[in-house]
Amino acid sequence: LLHNSVLTHVLAWDAPKELALAANVIYNGVWDPSIIVRGESIKNAMLRIVLLHPIYAVLSDLSLLWEFKTVAPILFSLAPVAFYKSYQTVVSRRDAFIAALLPMSFFSFFTVLSWNSRTSDALLFLSLISLTVVDRNLTRPQRRLLTWCFLFGLVVSHYGTSYIVLAAIGLVLLGDWILFGPEQTGRFAHTSTLVVLLFGLMVFLWCVFIVYRVGAFSRLVDFSYGFFSGFLRDFYGESN
Repeated sequence: LLHNSVLTHVLAWDAPKELALAANVIYNGVWDPSIIVRGESIKNAMLRIVLLHPIYAVLSDLSLLWEFKTVAPILFSLAPVAFYKSYQTVVSRRDAFIAALLPMSFFSFFTVLSWNSRTSDALLFLSLISLTVVDRNLTRPQRRLLTWCFLFGLVVSHYGTSYIVLAAIGLVLLGDWILFGPEQTGRFAHTSTLVVLLFGLMVFLWCVFIVYRVGAFSRLVDFSYGFFSGFLRDFYGESN
């Protein structure tokens, strides 16, 4: 991850826009949620970009450029370890190792996630959520507190990933009802209807009230319509 990010003196993908947003926070000493930098307003509502990057840069005494190139990849490198520890509770150590290694076998793991800090950070929070769910050393209050902290971190890191996770935990809840029945779900399940509803509300409110002109939510609607329309057209074929 570091080899890819420090190989050149430039940033790839959307990182230059993120760098400009983070630099604006350091320059002004405060985060202004209404500001637009280089035409970007949606990313200005991602706290990973406008709060954590400046904090890491100040604490490490690094320039923002090199904070982007070093701190973010180093933190993200812990995600596969957390996923491995989570998988290990349900499968053998060998299978858990293979499962954690599988995403690392894709070229995009190093070429994209080492630069795209908001996506990598969302995946890091997702790995911490999974580890919190299966960690038997945590008490129920500790598990709940950490879960909500990591869910919030996921929401303010990357909206696309948060919507995917929202759909995933909804499917998990449905699977719990099928496997255990509504009466036994509370005893055996690792999620609940309340978690799904509160997380969905958190995602929706953050996008509607914080993101400038509801850009993320409208993009989700447009993308979903185009995706499912294309899927149905390809699946059923063109109508005569």
